[in-house]
Amino acid sequence: MIKFISAIVLALSFTTSAQAWGDREQGALAGIVGTLIWQKLENQNQPPRPQVIHQPVYTPPTVIYQYPQPVLERQCYVVRETRNYNGSYTREIHCHGLQ
Repeated sequence: MIKFISAIVLALSFTTSAQAWGDREQGALAGIVGTLIWQKLENQNQPPRPQVIHQPVYTPPTVIYQYPQPVLERQCYVVRETRNYNGSYTREIHCHGLQ
């Protein structure tokens, strides 16, 4: 803190003795130094922020592969096939297995 204050005093002493600088340059430098002082005082008045450290959380692995469903077969066969008068066919089909 002492180094900071001595740097400010030294910077202000150069601004008053510098004849080559005009009022604008000295005003800009005074504004910069004033901002630095204000930031330093503002940071001193605030309590330190607590750091939040997150613990790693275990996530179980996701299922990527799923076994396929079993395929149930259906067997069908033609019992009787008759021809109609208009040329179409009528089939009697019997199936067993998956319904």
